[in-house]
Amino acid sequence: MTTEELNTIYSRWTGQLHAWVMTQLGRQIDCEYNPQNYTFRLYSGRAIARLIRPGQTVPAFVRPAGERTEVFQLPRPESNPSYADLGLAFRSLCLGAARILQIDVSKRQLEDL
Repeated sequence: MTTEELNTIYSRWTGQLHAWVMTQLGRQIDCEYNPQNYTFRLYSGRAIARLIRPGQTVPAFVRPAGERTEVFQLPRPESNPSYADLGLAFRSLCLGAARILQIDVSKRQLEDL
């Protein structure tokens, strides 16, 4: 897979995971993909905009105190990941989101759904 293809897939994951959590669970999660080092960060809350100070041209954002976060290393283009590899990576992100949101995903809990 090319770098552009992977960046497109990973970028879509940010929106897909965020939207699913919002629409299906009614919860908030922030997702951030960094294409420079192929990391994916999940945050339990919502970034808070800070006032622009003199000399700043871009608003600053801060993470809320006590927020839970996880960082994932995604497959890189040089490892030529298969769609199965990407599926495993996405499952890891979903499980990480469940941990951050403190959702019980035990087998018994899932069977009750």
